[in-house]
Amino acid sequence: MRILMTGATGFIGTNLCKFWEHKGYEVTALVRNLDTARRKIANARLVTSLKEIKADEKIDAIVNLAGAPIAGGLWTKKYRTELLNSRVLSTNDLIVFVRKLHVKPKVMINASAAGFYGRRGTELLDEHEAPQTIFMSTLCKDWEAAATSVEQFGVRLVIPRISVVLGNDGGAFPKLVHAMKFGMGAITGSGKQYFPWIHKTDLIKLFDYMLETETLSGPVNAVAPDPCTNAYFNKAIARTLRRPLMMRIPEPILRFALREMADLFVAGQHMSASKVLGAGFEFQYPKLDDALKDLLNVT
Repeated sequence: MRILMTGATGFIGTNLCKFWEHKGYEVTALVRNLDTARRKIANARLVTSLKEIKADEKIDAIVNLAGAPIAGGLWTKKYRTELLNSRVLSTNDLIVFVRKLHVKPKVMINASAAGFYGRRGTELLDEHEAPQTIFMSTLCKDWEAAATSVEQFGVRLVIPRISVVLGNDGGAFPKLVHAMKFGMGAITGSGKQYFPWIHKTDLIKLFDYMLETETLSGPVNAVAPDPCTNAYFNKAIARTLRRPLMMRIPEPILRFALREMADLFVAGQHMSASKVLGAGFEFQYPKLDDALKDLLNVT
């Protein structure tokens, strides 16, 4: 299989490249910096422009992970524009690219995030729920809307709404663990907000499953089937590491420091995994305790 990937040098992208290369797939990565990309994904074909790919080349699948880091800076007006443009404009470029291809890809996997649902309290959320009008919701909504244009070419579109990915080589998890080891772990806000999560191994397997499963399309909650609150999650890390957890950061303090960006820490989403389970996907780490024991090397 021949896969075109954007965002290949990120946390999820590098792991996907390794996984698919191990399966013998050919990955072409659209990157900005060749030197950085060569260090991270040495075995992939690297291009810095879609123009380097000829219209008569065969691309079986497109995986779009491109986007500025959501926590890469305060959500100023300038950075909000960068977050939006880095997702929507790059997706629009992919749609134009697909239009030019003589043979269209079979599938496009376009990433989204749990933030699509916004601030939802304890409400159980399946893929039919609408977004809210807050920034992190509209950011995901606009990104997903840009991707839907690919369907006009007969391309199957899958949109994983990715929850917090637990892995030791990237994302937020290593920082949480580091803070917990030094007694600086903290529950954020009330702690009652839901904390959607997925083990990195399961997310990579799920991407591969979405690639291969022709009956799976549309939005997909990429979340483990073991929902927990922010307080439970942090207490589980502390318990696994045998460390105390005594700190709590109240929401007003986070709001004062981060403004709307505080939603990343206090606006939970109780996401349902029923769609992927119903499609036949099997999680290797469906339970939080097992995921933490694996990642923290605890028996």
